[in-house]
Amino acid sequence: MYILVSDTNKIPKELDGFQVEVWSSQEFVDRASADDGLDIDEGLWYHTTCLVEDIYTALTAFIDAGVEIVFYHFDNEPDPSFPMNVNTQICKDPNAAPSVEESVNSMIEEIENISPLNTEPTGGRPGSFATTEPEPEPEPIVEPEPEPEPEPEPIFSTPVSAPAPAPIPEPTPAPVMSAPVAPAPAPVMAPPVAPTPMAPSAPVIPSADAPKPKIKINGLNIAGTEHLAHTDSALGNNVSRLLDDNNQIVSKASEDPAKIILFGSSKGGTGKTFTACMCAYWFAKSHPGLRIALADFDIIDGQVAITTNQVTPTVQGFYKEFRQGKTTFEDLYKFHANNTKFSSNIDFYLAPAQDIPAIVEDNLFWRTIFTLLVKNYDVVFFDSGIDYMGKQPISQLYKIADKIILTSNTSINSVNSIIKQCLTLSGKRPNNIFSADDEILSKTDIVLTRVSDEYQDVNEQVVTSLSKYAPIIAAFGNIDSLIFRVQWGGAWELIDEDEDITDNLERITDLSEEE
Repeated sequence: MYILVSDTNKIPKELDGFQVEVWSSQEFVDRASADDGLDIDEGLWYHTTCLVEDIYTALTAFIDAGVEIVFYHFDNEPDPSFPMNVNTQICKDPNAAPSVEESVNSMIEEIENISPLNTEPTGGRPGSFATTEPEPEPEPIVEPEPEPEPEPEPIFSTPVSAPAPAPIPEPTPAPVMSAPVAPAPAPVMAPPVAPTPMAPSAPVIPSADAPKPKIKINGLNIAGTEHLAHTDSALGNNVSRLLDDNNQIVSKASEDPAKIILFGSSKGGTGKTFTACMCAYWFAKSHPGLRIALADFDIIDGQVAITTNQVTPTVQGFYKEFRQGKTTFEDLYKFHANNTKFSSNIDFYLAPAQDIPAIVEDNLFWRTIFTLLVKNYDVVFFDSGIDYMGKQPISQLYKIADKIILTSNTSINSVNSIIKQCLTLSGKRPNNIFSADDEILSKTDIVLTRVSDEYQDVNEQVVTSLSKYAPIIAAFGNIDSLIFRVQWGGAWELIDEDEDITDNLERITDLSEEE
């Protein structure tokens, strides 16, 4: 049995699994001063916060005689006020909150070791865990036609004709924990270990084959409110565009299928939509010779329209045409939107303003849209919803995209979600949608948002954790001031004025083969 002398009730974790009897410092003095003295069976641990120099001097003589005595204090307590010639054991305070590194590592270990919840396919929505061989992705259900046409060829073929007209339903409102500690070995004296200081510089992205650029943290500080003068009503923008002869289709630069950049995240509130819009804005402005589209494929709760101050038209109008068998690009193009704050070479395809089940669940409708866009534009930016498993059009986009951008802020909740998403996309987390053969992580990059330069230890742990799964190619600081002025005032030109932001946008939208 170990005797622990302390005036607190905290027992070092190093003694977990051992029988310990706690004495106060006064109780120890009284017993040690008794005529019979003390019998130390296994060893004595003495808390230095209640240790005085006279007792320390007396105890060192017993150490020389072979008695195992450990002087200890917790890592959040000061060193003894007098010099000690014997090493002090520094223990972690058992009542202290876990460090960032401990929390994240524990979370990652739990995620990576997660076992499937079901041993048989659930038959529920796509994405249910199963230990058996994944079932093939179900084919979209197409209503019968008098003379059914064959299923369309993969993505770039002419879309299947739409089903016969049917009434469109009315829109309906959208209704640390510590792991068990195994018995420790007998306490061993250890030299004091000073905590390693966190590097003050911004985290450097780990590299596998080639060096990656450093993450830039954009501590944006916009003085004054003069930019709020750049306001145009959304109605004014749309009316002026609609009055123009804006339905003339401009030819794309290449006959090749469009390059697809998909923005996704399994966690809401990470800045996914605003990042997608910034990238589309900058890329279109930087590539005036290319024909660009930004399509909102958050098919349940699209946010591109409100982010870019546009209201109409949306692809809900095209759905009416689609149900009548009008499925050409000319039919779709009638319902594109434009924005005077963006370059004239970019078109917007906005999601319906409400969650309309008939539209949301029509997989053929959404597949027709992205097929037409890929065939008629040079580059298409897709902003997708967080449900990348249960919505077939979004799952398909992950598989056909040329580049996938996952956005995450630095909260532990967001990092947790993105790690699980990477494991799912790679097939390491059992599911019946994605597998290792899809090679999705090979075309995936991560972008960090709301990074604070006040918490370098957090930043470094986030980078270390996420970069195990995909490269981190850009990071944005707290740019809320810019976002408010852009969204409320339409001041997209503010993006041009910040070199750190535009450098990040260049990296995110880089479509060269040598990334």
